[in-house]
Amino acid sequence: MQLTVRQGRVVDADLAVGGRWNDTGADLDLGRVAAPAAAEALLALAAEARDDGGKLVLGAVVADSATVWPALLHLARAPSVSEDTRDNATLWLGFAAGDALGPDNNADEDDVRESAIFALSQRPKSESIPALTRVVEGDLPIHLKKSALFWLGQTDRERAVAVYEEILRGS
Repeated sequence: MQLTVRQGRVVDADLAVGGRWNDTGADLDLGRVAAPAAAEALLALAAEARDDGGKLVLGAVVADSATVWPALLHLARAPSVSEDTRDNATLWLGFAAGDALGPDNNADEDDVRESAIFALSQRPKSESIPALTRVVEGDLPIHLKKSALFWLGQTDRERAVAVYEEILRGS
């Protein structure tokens, strides 16, 4: 990850996997950092970022062998964190919660029910949030629950984060 810092704040973040960075001569290479430590540092920076918080979150979630969901919970709920960072933290929490549900052994596509879940998400919040939550908690294939988790995160961050936390904590 390459960070641009001005006046002590990260103002730009670029993520690359493999390859080499373009050395501008002004770069300071901090060397190799263990993935969990790098993820922790990136999430701490994301909490303070005005822009590019989402890129910092992405850098943290792709770090190998790093458990980031507890920090993502904090970011998603913190009112002092930028909206962009909170949205990105919520998105990645949804993916983590979906993964925690287990593998989806149903290889068949289910376009009709997927479309119904999307349609639920477009209803007024008073209808969509309880319906999407019931899908997640119901006895349905994992891929449908994952879809409901995604749309819940797009509909109501606060409720979604609570559902994600229940799943990730194993409740």
